[in-house]
Amino acid sequence: MRKFIILIYTLLAAVIFTYGFAVAHFKIFPFQQLQSLVHQFDPRSDYLETDQQEMISQDVQVLDTFLTRLFIKKIPVPNYIGYGGGLSTAEDWLFLITNNGSVRTYNLDTYSVPEFNIPDVPMNLDALIESGHLYKNDFRHRWFRVNGVYAEHNEGDGTITLFASHNGYDPDRDCITHNISRLLIESDAEALNSSTAWETIFSAEPCIDPEPDYILAATPYPGHISGGDIALYDTQRLLVTVGDYNRHGIDGTDEYAMDPDIPYGKHILVDKKSGEWSVYSMGHRNPSGVHIDRNGVIWSVENGPEAGDELNIISKGENYGWPRVSYGFWYDSEFSLPGGQKYGSHHGYKEPVFSWIPAVAPSSITKIEGEKFELWNGDLLMGTMGDRSLHRMRLDSSNRVTYNERIHIGHRIRDMITLPDEKIALLTDDGFLIFIEDGGVSFESLSEDSEIIIESLNQYDQFIKESDRSEGTPTVRDAKMIYEQNCISCHNLHPNSEIGPHLNNLFNREVGGADDFNYSQTLRSDTRVWNRDLLESFLKYPDKEFMGNRMQQVQLTPAEIDSVIQFLKNETGN
Repeated sequence: MRKFIILIYTLLAAVIFTYGFAVAHFKIFPFQQLQSLVHQFDPRSDYLETDQQEMISQDVQVLDTFLTRLFIKKIPVPNYIGYGGGLSTAEDWLFLITNNGSVRTYNLDTYSVPEFNIPDVPMNLDALIESGHLYKNDFRHRWFRVNGVYAEHNEGDGTITLFASHNGYDPDRDCITHNISRLLIESDAEALNSSTAWETIFSAEPCIDPEPDYILAATPYPGHISGGDIALYDTQRLLVTVGDYNRHGIDGTDEYAMDPDIPYGKHILVDKKSGEWSVYSMGHRNPSGVHIDRNGVIWSVENGPEAGDELNIISKGENYGWPRVSYGFWYDSEFSLPGGQKYGSHHGYKEPVFSWIPAVAPSSITKIEGEKFELWNGDLLMGTMGDRSLHRMRLDSSNRVTYNERIHIGHRIRDMITLPDEKIALLTDDGFLIFIEDGGVSFESLSEDSEIIIESLNQYDQFIKESDRSEGTPTVRDAKMIYEQNCISCHNLHPNSEIGPHLNNLFNREVGGADDFNYSQTLRSDTRVWNRDLLESFLKYPDKEFMGNRMQQVQLTPAEIDSVIQFLKNETGN
């Protein structure tokens, strides 16, 4: 009897194993259902669902926070390439500058996209491409970018001055600069034009070497540690944040944030006309957002290393301690902070008002000070990238944070501003403009005005029109750069496979159809052919279509994926 039971269990195990193999190998029932469950419970699913939204406007979302009901309208920015850029307003004009320096404008009064003739920010991207740095040592081109935007209306003549905080390539010295540039724009009711070129009024020194001898915590060019936000300090000067670009001294190199003679790792004042600058505060790592409230208090948010993101009140002449002290800790435990202090301490330097453990990756900060969002009046609102949320911070009379409410938005928030009518506007890395309106008290029923508010928000749909789509279309240069930065090391365009299968005549070819490449069993057994939809799905999430394949996740935005697919169609035929 015992042998019979063992035989039954052995046969049952064999049947289960054979069926499981058939599910995975031949994709029989319930392969798609299991795949869907994996995607549903994957911790990255929130990001993936956001990435894969159709590029059409959505209905207004109603979100009840602890005190205030929010009406949220999401508008896709056509062909947007993110991970940089910013927003600003001047009167009824909303200015959006993308991370690669393209300027887009919107009329907030008429909900329209005006005719405009505004040149790109002078980043000298063509020269950087020709230098070859983009294709070496994992140089991440999205970190060569615009970091901040500020626009102001000039009284009397109807013009607008647009300022951009951005990177630029200097081919003579073969290095990358952190710049402030300005542009004079002429405006009327229907059009914006510039008859002059951008003028760069400030460049940080020393220039950043894109290929240093050392690489610590990221890539050779650490443009993600750049800061770059801009606020109006007074009638003559801008307050600008500048990161330390990973020149932190932790590996024995110079501590830029502690050097009073250079602008890195600082809040600096920059004269709007002459570009002359001075240090306002020092000891910062990556101060990504700054806001000056109506009482003149300067609020700044800063990215720590592995943890220890900070909210600071910035005072003139103060030292905030980086890299000598941090509530966070360095990515590699082999290295310690300069000066010998232990991680998790701020002794001897200006303390943050609040710190986040673990990191949330703050990007922007504002204060609620108007009639809208009445129950939030006096609160700080912070946008985050890693946390994909807004954080509302209640302050006491001493500007101490009494509590922090996390409001999940579901997008990496790159920038946040308060509009002239006191709505909140967000710019996200996956290419959305998000408008947030006060919906009243969350614990009360919707008011009779709710339909009127929602109808008003839906007028932002007019921002999406053909002229805007054409202005935002990535150029052939951009598409080639994306391909060469992310794909060319493994995939050739000519019909010879190397690390990965070649891409020549890819479209309408069977998934495992390159004769000279040894595919994984998953890809070899798939009989589908490559088309736009399949390639797009594969690039967004390789395991979703082909579980267990050897392709690594590529960190591309939807616009970048669309651009590189079009490039492949043009270059490879079919």
